[in-house]
Amino acid sequence: MRLPTLGYSWLKMIKPPVIDPATEAERRIAQAKTEGATSLDLSRLGLASTPASLVSLPNLAFLNLEENQISVISHCVASLRRLRFLNLGQNQITAISDALSYLSDLGYLYLQSNQISEIPDWLSRLKKLRHLLLGANQIAIIPDSIGSLSNLDDLHLNDNRIAAIPVSFASF
Repeated sequence: MRLPTLGYSWLKMIKPPVIDPATEAERRIAQAKTEGATSLDLSRLGLASTPASLVSLPNLAFLNLEENQISVISHCVASLRRLRFLNLGQNQITAISDALSYLSDLGYLYLQSNQISEIPDWLSRLKKLRHLLLGANQIAIIPDSIGSLSNLDDLHLNDNRIAAIPVSFASF
């Protein structure tokens, strides 16, 4: 007896489950908390905001929030005092939140491909900052204070609206 052949048309009927971005983020955060993780990848989830539950991960050193739909950096990020790497590239961020000013150990700050129009003066207080990526934004003016970041090795400002380089950059 020969069984009927189904072919591959039945595969078209199977649809992948729809996963809510916030639910997936919360699952990953809960897992990171349980495992005592120091790194967390929340990239490409379609998140509209930074999850408030990040405050439950005070030992986090690496946080990737790249390629989401985040428009505002929430103040919960300020509680991540041990953070050394933060990637918020390719989102919808329009302003650099002062919540980041509390991240004194931050060495890598990636904010490329957003809609940021201004670099705040307080950014110069992040003395351990070595890599600052602000390319592909709407920035027109670079504050003189950025020149005081003595540990800065990489500063990417390509594809912005910058017309002049501050005098403080002569030492770079």
